[in-house]
Amino acid sequence: MERKLTDRGIIYTNWDCNLDCPFCYYRFKPKFQRPLADVKADLIKAKFYYNLNWVDISGGEPTIYKHIKEVLNFCKTIGLKTTVITNGICITKELDDMVDEWMISVHGIKDIHNKCVEKPVFDVVEKKFKTIKKPFRINVVVTNRNYNKFPEQAIYFSKLKHKPRRVHYIMFNPFHEFSLEADLDFVANPKEVSPYLREAIETLDKSGIESVVRYLPFCFAKGFESKICGMSQVAFDWGEWAWEQQLNASAKFRNEQNYYATARNTALGNATIMNECRGCAAEFICDGMSVNYLKRFSDLKPVSIKGRKTFDPLFFKKECEERKDV
Repeated sequence: MERKLTDRGIIYTNWDCNLDCPFCYYRFKPKFQRPLADVKADLIKAKFYYNLNWVDISGGEPTIYKHIKEVLNFCKTIGLKTTVITNGICITKELDDMVDEWMISVHGIKDIHNKCVEKPVFDVVEKKFKTIKKPFRINVVVTNRNYNKFPEQAIYFSKLKHKPRRVHYIMFNPFHEFSLEADLDFVANPKEVSPYLREAIETLDKSGIESVVRYLPFCFAKGFESKICGMSQVAFDWGEWAWEQQLNASAKFRNEQNYYATARNTALGNATIMNECRGCAAEFICDGMSVNYLKRFSDLKPVSIKGRKTFDPLFFKKECEERKDV
């Protein structure tokens, strides 16, 4: 498998949104729109200092940013390809003509999605992703409101005429301000989620749709380990963001050693390493188990993966490639 570091960055245009999803990491941010000059400065730095070729435009909800068209035009001018991360409500034909790719949040079908975002918007969003012309990916935040319907959602995506190129399943992790929340009633038990994810992934694979799973420990991904994209794997994933730009670090930061060290520090800062983890072959490439999950689910225990310990973040991806070649 080719070891290529991602050439994608992230910029934020605004912190206001037309939804208030209970699991959104940015819902605690003050709601405002950034000056266009500041956004352009970030884009210039991404392109010419960090030498990135793609940028994800995020918020808040970037499609309601008053300068979104100017931002997209500016990206074309300086040679940056664009992905707009959106809830899909305000996608227009004009914006579709301007972007290179969409990343649309669709957390379920019909009432499941509406329940997740706590607003009846699925019919609007569905109409948008069925009519856009540009490539698109799907974001799905995994919660206890939607995980048992993932197989049906995967079948739905596989039958679309214009299929998503990838589905990103994001296990909710209590990062940032959420780490202070004592009772997050939408969090799902990873042990219960796992079989539904596996079935959905198998359906997507058969229809030629890529999939990745964020923040799920390897021991709960039996049969789909190659799909896990934790802190140690994001550096090599074309759909994820470069560490140096996220950290506002020197451009010289860009190498595997620095990426790996940062990934491990970030993972360890958010997780508990249990005795079972210390005996696991994937200990040094896995995100581990969130403290909040362990507090919430008393029956949640990691299971050691047998074998020699690996320090290679792409171990399971390479193993999958080798199996396919046999």
